Amino acid sequence: MTIKPSEQPDGHAQHTQQTSNVHFHGTAPVYVVQAEKNGLAVAGFVLSLVSLVLAWTILVAGICWILAVVFSAVGLHAANTKGKPHRGLAIAGLAISIAPLAIIIALLATAATFWG
Repeated sequence: MTIKPSEQPDGHAQHTQQTSNVHFHGTAPVYVVQAEKNGLAVAGFVLSLVSLVLAWTILVAGICWILAVVFSAVGLHAANTKGKPHRGLAIAGLAISIAPLAIIIALLATAATFWG
């Protein structure tokens, strides 16, 4: 899209058109950069940390663990296919999710042998 300045009586150009990423205020262009977002990768990472901290509570950790794995996997897929950021957080969320799973399985096995 071509932006043509309109001449003002004092000889200064006044830009009046607006594009999607460049806004003109008076004669100086203002560039607006919108950051990419990948909230699922961040949510997966945070939930994996929560499930790691709360691993001794089997129900809460189990729910957080399932959500962490799903959100991290979807966030990693979005980072790989669409070029979204936070690929490292998605990988870390998946990696950290292994520890709470091991703790939950150990607690369930201990409970089964204790009460079984």
